Amino acid sequence: MLDNPDTHKWALDNKLLSDDGTDWNEDVLRINVQLEGLDKESDEYRTLNYKKSALQIDFPEEQIDNYIDWYITERKDYEDDWFLMENPEFYKALIDKEIIQERDFSKVPTREVYAKYQGFLKEQPVKPDDWKDTTKQDLWYADDWYFMEHPDIYKEVYLGFLGNQPKDFSKVPTREVFTKWLVYNALKTRYEKDAYRLENPDLDEWGVLSGIWKITMSERRRRLTITERERFEEDIETARRELEELLRGLR
Repeated sequence: MLDNPDTHKWALDNKLLSDDGTDWNEDVLRINVQLEGLDKESDEYRTLNYKKSALQIDFPEEQIDNYIDWYITERKDYEDDWFLMENPEFYKALIDKEIIQERDFSKVPTREVYAKYQGFLKEQPVKPDDWKDTTKQDLWYADDWYFMEHPDIYKEVYLGFLGNQPKDFSKVPTREVFTKWLVYNALKTRYEKDAYRLENPDLDEWGVLSGIWKITMSERRRRLTITERERFEEDIETARRELEELLRGLR
């Protein structure tokens, strides 16, 4: 009838049809014809059907391609949000047609940050379940080394996107020192361990810094050469400095 208006008028005049076509949507009707005989699971059918849906709700013509893409394309993680953020007019049209509600994009990472976040999850070393049994100790610094070696990921992802508190890297040993720490724990006797500390002052100093030992082996050896009174006076002075530092922190 659309393609043959004279025939349509004749049919109406002769009471053969009662539908005058005033509410016909030509685009929808022609899509219905195209849909006939198509496999409903085919991409062509789905594309035409979503186009028909957009036309039926009077979706903005310039956004119909995005409408079809929105429903046909499978997205995961933050891809829906990125699509809407990158197509603000389409996002507005979806809201105007009450297809979706307004979204809070404030916590949506950029594609670049998310790529780093994904990399962090894939690359970040995980502590083995048998770590303590294998190494005879429980310390683990691979996470810290990862962030120290990837400061951009630490800042943008760990602190920014994930919202974690800053890490204190001041007591993190180098990989070399930590390897020595593992060797130290594998030694059997106290004599062997003390000798190893003396032979490796970097390990010895890190152990004191991290609170594993109170004083270094070299300091212990030095204190053996001084009098009891001198040791007492040194201990008093150390206690005084620690108290002052504590008070400064409280202030």
